[in-house]
Amino acid sequence: MTKVNRSLMPVLAAVSIMGTIGGCETAQNPLPERHAITLEELAVSVRSGHRTYFLSDKKGGFLSGTLRPGSAPDTHRWSVDGVPVASVSGSGTKDAAVDSASISPECATVSYRDGRRMAVTPLEIPGENVRALFLTVSAGAGDEPRIDLIPHRDFLRSIPPANGIQLWKRRGASGWLYCLVDSGAVFRREGFTFPGVSRGEALLLLTQQELAVDSLRALRALVPTFARRRVERMERLLNTSYLRLSDSAMTKAISWIKLSLDALVQERGDTLAVAGLPWNGDFVGRENAQSIAGLGLATGDYEKTAAILRSLARYQDTIEVHRTFGRIPDRVGTAGCSYGGVDVGPWFVREFYEHVTYANDTALARALYPVVRRSILGASNFNTTVDNVMVHGPTELGFGNERFVPFEAGRPPRPGRYAAVELQLLWYFQQLIGSYVADFVQDAEWARRWESSARTTAASFDSLFIDTGAKVLYDHLDATGKGILVRRPFPFYALEVLGDERVQQTMIRDLTRSLLYPHGPGTLAASEPGFTPYVTGSQSAVHETANGPVSTYLLGQVTYALTRYDRGDLSYTATRFLAMRALSEGMVGAIPEYLEVRPRPGETVIRSAGLDASLAGMAEFLRAIYQDYLGIHIDTPSMTLRTEPKLPEELSDVAFTVFSGRCAIQGAYRRSVGGEDRITLFAPDLPGPLQWQFTWLMRGGDAWKGAVTVLAGEQVTIVMNADEITAYRGSEEISLLDHWKLKGFSRKDDIAGLGFADSVH
Repeated sequence: MTKVNRSLMPVLAAVSIMGTIGGCETAQNPLPERHAITLEELAVSVRSGHRTYFLSDKKGGFLSGTLRPGSAPDTHRWSVDGVPVASVSGSGTKDAAVDSASISPECATVSYRDGRRMAVTPLEIPGENVRALFLTVSAGAGDEPRIDLIPHRDFLRSIPPANGIQLWKRRGASGWLYCLVDSGAVFRREGFTFPGVSRGEALLLLTQQELAVDSLRALRALVPTFARRRVERMERLLNTSYLRLSDSAMTKAISWIKLSLDALVQERGDTLAVAGLPWNGDFVGRENAQSIAGLGLATGDYEKTAAILRSLARYQDTIEVHRTFGRIPDRVGTAGCSYGGVDVGPWFVREFYEHVTYANDTALARALYPVVRRSILGASNFNTTVDNVMVHGPTELGFGNERFVPFEAGRPPRPGRYAAVELQLLWYFQQLIGSYVADFVQDAEWARRWESSARTTAASFDSLFIDTGAKVLYDHLDATGKGILVRRPFPFYALEVLGDERVQQTMIRDLTRSLLYPHGPGTLAASEPGFTPYVTGSQSAVHETANGPVSTYLLGQVTYALTRYDRGDLSYTATRFLAMRALSEGMVGAIPEYLEVRPRPGETVIRSAGLDASLAGMAEFLRAIYQDYLGIHIDTPSMTLRTEPKLPEELSDVAFTVFSGRCAIQGAYRRSVGGEDRITLFAPDLPGPLQWQFTWLMRGGDAWKGAVTVLAGEQVTIVMNADEITAYRGSEEISLLDHWKLKGFSRKDDIAGLGFADSVH
C-alpha cells in the first residue's frame, strides 16, 4: 500500500512455476568493484553530548547503555525478556566520568578519564536456556582493573560453586545469574577487581537451571567462538543484502539501521520482533505485521518474515462468537493475547501477500489461507457497515484516541464507532488479497464474493470520504457518519484506491505544506485546534499521541506519495535527517518512534519521544529506500523484476543485492552529469529467464522505458544518454525486448506550490 507499484496483480496464479521460496542459493560471484561492508567501518565515536545504544542477543536479551562523556559515569543495563538482570560499569569510582566511547553493532567500548577502559559484548549462545554478557576491562597506569556489577534486587547472592565463580538466585522464580572471572579476582560488595594485572575478563550468564562447574567453564572457553560467530553473522547479513551508496554516510546509517532492525527480531519458540526499546517483554502484533515488507527487502531473509507471519497467525482469535473473531493479536505476552486492534488483521494480510510475492512462498499461501479467511469473515461480521466500510472504536487503531476526540468539547470521544480513512484502503486490500488467495487454493465462491465486496468498498469510499467541494479527503467519519476534514497525514494512504487525479494532487499539496517538516511528517497540522509541537506525559502515553509530533513511521507513506510525483527531494530531506541522526544523536544506529516538531525554547536539538528504537519506523525507512527511491519491485511468481528508481540528486551511484525467492539479484545504478547513465543486473543462480522491466528517469525530465531478458550468470547492462539506449550481455550488444523514449516523463511540475510546513506556526 505504500507504493503504487505494489499493485495487487493476481500473481498467485503463476506460483507453480517455481515452487516454494525460489529454488536457488545465495549468489557467490558479486559484481566487480564491490567492497565488503565490515562492522569496523560502522563504529560510532561518542565524545560529547548524551547518547544511548542497544545491543541484542536475538533471544530476548538486551544490553542498553547511557553515555554522557565528560559529565557523568556510564550506565549499562542488561535485561532479558523485558526484566532487568544487572547493571555494569568499568569506571571504578562513582565520580569517574566517561571520556569517550566507541559503539559498534557487536560491542560497546568505553574509555574513562581515569585511564580505565571497558568493553561489553552480548553473546549469541545456541539454545533457549542461557543468556550471556562478556566484559573486558583494563586499567590505567598504576591502577587495577575493576568492574562494578550490581545484580537486580530480585537476585540474591548464593554460595559460589567454585573459585572464580559468583552466583545469585532470582527471588521467587527460576533463574540463576553466574559471574565467571579468572582466578585471582577479588569480589566486593558492588563488583570485583583484578589485582596484579592490567586486564581482566568476566562472563555473566543467566540460566534457567543450575549448571555444573564443568558446563560453566566449557561455556567460558567458547566465548571467543561465540563472539566471532556473532560478528560473522552480522557482516554476512550486510553483505548478503548488500547496499552501498555514493553517499558514504548514508551507507553507514542504512547498514546500522538494518542491524538494529535485525536485533529486534527475537528467534525463539515464536519468531517475533520487539516493537522497540524500552521493552516490557510483550510483542506488538501491529508493528510486526507492518514491518514484513521492509524487513524482507532489507535482509533478503524471507524465512524469517515467514516465521513472523506464522507466529502471528498462531495467536489469531478463532472463536466465532467473539466480537474479535478473526483478529490477529495486537499484543502477545506472558499474560496472554489481546485483540484490541481492528487494523492488525488487514495489515497482516497485506504484508503476507507482499511476502508471498517476494519469496514465492506457495506453502505459506496454502497454510495461511484459513487465517486470511477468518480475518475477512470476522471483520465483515463485526466491523463493517451496510456500505462495506470498516469501522472501529476510538482506541482500536495504531494512533490513539486523541485523533477522535472533539477537541473543542474537551471530553472523551462520543460513544459509537468511527471510520478512519487509511483503514478503508487496508480493508479494500484485505478483501482483494483474500480473493486472490481463494482463487489460488480453488475456493471459487469466496474468491468471487471477496472481489465483489472489495469493489463495494471502493465505491463507498468515493462517495463517503471525498469532500467534493474542496476536492480533498476526510480524515475519518465520526460516530454519526459525518466526514471530518482535519489536516492529518492519514489520507496519504488512500492513493491506490483514489481514482480522481485532481483530488490526489490537491490532497498531496495541502497535506505536504501543512504537515511535512524537514525531519518528517507531523500527526496534526499546526493550524488545527489541539496542535502541540511537543510530547508530554508518561512513556506509555506517548504511544497514544496524534496531535502534532512527527511520526517517523509515517514518513514511508509520504515518501511513496512524493516520489510518485518526482518530488522525492522533499521526503529525502527527512529521510537523510533520520539517517544522520542515527549516527549523531539519540540512540546509536536507530530511529525513534517520534520526534518533536521543533526544538524546545533554549534548545537547539529536536527531542525524540516514545520508543528510542522503533521497529515500524526503521522497517518503513528501509522499505522506502528500496521501493520508493531505488524503485525495486520483485514479482518472483512471474519471474519479473521492475526497477523504477527515483534517485535523489545527492546519489549518483548505488550497488545493491535483493532476493527473488532464494536467488540473489545484484544490481547497480550509475548516473552521470551530461554523459551516459548505466543500470546493471547480474543474477548467477536464476532457475530460468527473468524479465527485467525498467524505467529510468534522466536528469532533464525525459525517461527511457524498456524490458530485457536476464539469464543466469550473465551480466546485463543498459547504457542510456539523451538520444539513444543500448543493452549489453557481458560485452556483447543485444536487442531489448522493447523500449521507448518518454519525453517530458517527469511529473515534478504537476503539483505546484509543494514545500515544507512551517514548524513555528
